[in-house]
Amino acid sequence: MFKSESGRRSVFRILIPLMITLGAATAARADCPTTGLPATFTYGTIAVSNTLAVGTVIPGTVQSFTLSGKCSAPNLANQPVVACPSGVTAVTGMTGVYPTNVAGVGMRMRDSKGTPLVGTGYCSTTSSLGNTAADGSFTVSGTFELVATGSIQGGTISGALYNTGILNTGVTLNNGNSNMSVASGTAIRPVTCSVDPASANQRVPLATVSPTMFAGAGSTAATTPFSINLVCQAGVNVAVTFSSATGTSGVPTVLASNGTATGIGVQLLNALNTPITLDSPLLLTSATTGNTSFQFFAQYYRLGATGMTPGRVNAAAIFTMNYQ
Repeated sequence: MFKSESGRRSVFRILIPLMITLGAATAARADCPTTGLPATFTYGTIAVSNTLAVGTVIPGTVQSFTLSGKCSAPNLANQPVVACPSGVTAVTGMTGVYPTNVAGVGMRMRDSKGTPLVGTGYCSTTSSLGNTAADGSFTVSGTFELVATGSIQGGTISGALYNTGILNTGVTLNNGNSNMSVASGTAIRPVTCSVDPASANQRVPLATVSPTMFAGAGSTAATTPFSINLVCQAGVNVAVTFSSATGTSGVPTVLASNGTATGIGVQLLNALNTPITLDSPLLLTSATTGNTSFQFFAQYYRLGATGMTPGRVNAAAIFTMNYQ
């Protein structure tokens, strides 16, 4: 079964005085030199489907970051390293989402475990990316993303940033060069492009085969076509990302099966019969000409050198469309 998230998978605001939870950073200090700062999240122009559901991460906007450094003052050891925006109020009903200057577009930062950071201005314990060590050193990481918070009319993002520092100390990271922000001038372009409902949730039945058809690991059988149809305006760049909804097979191009059969998975192929790497964007077209259909294939794939057990194969994928 293939489930569309066509945008359901798949974010910043306001420059205001540098007052960070940190206890109000009144002066830049050299206590915590940091690699990875200042950080800029660069996107170019972001095309957003006008059917994208509110609360959905805008496809293609998730970016990872890592900050590492060492704070010299003894009082900065074993303290939370925090990040938060200033001068904004969280979007109602959306944990850790804060508005940008573009209507309908919010921003969210998550820690390395995927937990949204919550808190503004002076930050809080829920704004933590991790702690400094006993010697003041730290390495923290996370992700940043843009989120649909309402009807998106389009515009240019500016002043969408997070400040970073050490909680309740008045110390910002990297001698005050501590911002993490969306590149100024990032354009948001609403587009009329969505997955046809008939393609959004579909089943692809593969033929019944015998285990004797698989000579060894990597052998395949029952190649079966399916398609994803888009209702789309002209001139849109379209990519798709497939992710497994039934676990990990150990092969980057193969969906795991949670059925009764063992030693078998399902491999996805593009229109040229080339295996598709899961969790990696696949460009489908650089410019649509209107409503478009993209063909794919699914086939059984034998896993490993161990024996196979006959039974039912059940694999599921989620596909996320990315428009630019």
